[in-house]
Amino acid sequence: MRVAESIILDALTRGGCIKTFYRISSRQAAESATRIPEGYILESPGEREDIVLSRADFHALEKLLEQKETWEQVVGVTCFGGATWQLRPTVQS
Repeated sequence: MRVAESIILDALTRGGCIKTFYRISSRQAAESATRIPEGYILESPGEREDIVLSRADFHALEKLLEQKETWEQVVGVTCFGGATWQLRPTVQS
């Protein structure tokens, strides 16, 4: 079920972020720079619980976002990683 864009934008405007995460084989990670997220989480400041977003929720707002940081860690034969996304400064003003 989709989350209303107004709810997502409100959280992001208040300083929230969207965290994406993925996992792939460590061999695939070494061979390709392509990373396709498996999950999307909206973290809102002051809220106890995060909101799980769908791929459609994220892609509907992706043009308004910028990637702030990434992380990646190999554990055994699996590579885990993710990114943090926030509103572009031009959108917040």
